[in-house]
Amino acid sequence: MHHLLIAITGTPGVGKSTFSKKLASELRDSDLIEINDLVDKHELYSGKDEFGTKIVNLGKLNRILSGELGKRRKDVILVGHLAPELRMKYDIAIVLRCNLKKLSKRLEKRHYPHKKLSDNIISESLDYCGLKIAKKSKETYEIETAASQKKIIGYVNAIAHGKIVKKPGRKKINKMGELFAMIKHGNRYKF
Repeated sequence: MHHLLIAITGTPGVGKSTFSKKLASELRDSDLIEINDLVDKHELYSGKDEFGTKIVNLGKLNRILSGELGKRRKDVILVGHLAPELRMKYDIAIVLRCNLKKLSKRLEKRHYPHKKLSDNIISESLDYCGLKIAKKSKETYEIETAASQKKIIGYVNAIAHGKIVKKPGRKKINKMGELFAMIKHGNRYKF
């Protein structure tokens, strides 16, 4: 039996952990792996950047993760913004997207410095995670709304249970209009 490798990715603050827990609760016999937890557990970073963000050793992370996945006999949900950077081939990649104003408020609550916050807003605007992970996945879906989350959870659950179902429509979410509006109305993040 083939076990699914599902990636949940997106810019920090878009709701990956919350969504992945919902998905995991629907899938029987699945393991949820938070990439950041592996990085911390195995100390897979060489230091921190000027913002205090860990500089992850991707080579070591790939080796540890390959070992972890080799032991699994279940579907695996791999969660993190680093998923597109890994040497993995995913069955399904789900890219969480978020309204830029909402995302900026979430990142402010996390006390992100302006430069780090603006870098993440630009990354979300350009769909960095989505574009990069699409090259490593058989199926890639971008989702933003509660309805699209519910729909994709139902689809993945059906696939995991061996059902033949119609693939959800793929929607490309464009954030450039939101970015231009933020710039036009004050540009407080110094884009």
